[in-house]
Amino acid sequence: MNKKNYFILLLVAFVYGCSNFSFVYNTKNIINYNQLKNKTSVSVTGDNVEDIHAYVFQKIRGPKDEPVYNLLISSSKKTKAIIVEKDATASKFSIGYDIDYTLKSTNSNCVSLTKTISTKTTYNTKSAGYSFGSDLSKLDAAKKILRSNIDQFFVHLNFNSDSLSCNNEG
Repeated sequence: MNKKNYFILLLVAFVYGCSNFSFVYNTKNIINYNQLKNKTSVSVTGDNVEDIHAYVFQKIRGPKDEPVYNLLISSSKKTKAIIVEKDATASKFSIGYDIDYTLKSTNSNCVSLTKTISTKTTYNTKSAGYSFGSDLSKLDAAKKILRSNIDQFFVHLNFNSDSLSCNNEG
């Protein structure tokens, strides 16, 4: 009988202790960026406008009817020489993007989400002969870091449960 009471007490303590248990990956409040597909117009300003617009369009497409949301994107690209050799040539560069994202509702003209994401990477140059390898290395690094920045925005959008509600009125 004594063991039975201890077992019941342990069971009650366990159930009570886990009463507010919630899963880490609770998916019911996650906003899927698929909600923006075919409902969002995209406006891009700044550096690499064509690349940004093409990649975002690939993810969410353009609106079929009247857009429900406006996604405003402003990008700034910074290139900097990291390693400068004795002969004043740079052998390693860094590329960084600072991209401001603003998601607005067209119906109520309110801001649903604002986010600034900064990403940075490096690439090496080749100094022998023509610079085809350096140019390709630079383009590849820039494209990868740009896409990484945009992907980070969509991940941020996915994990903010209140991201499509208005943050300001007016």
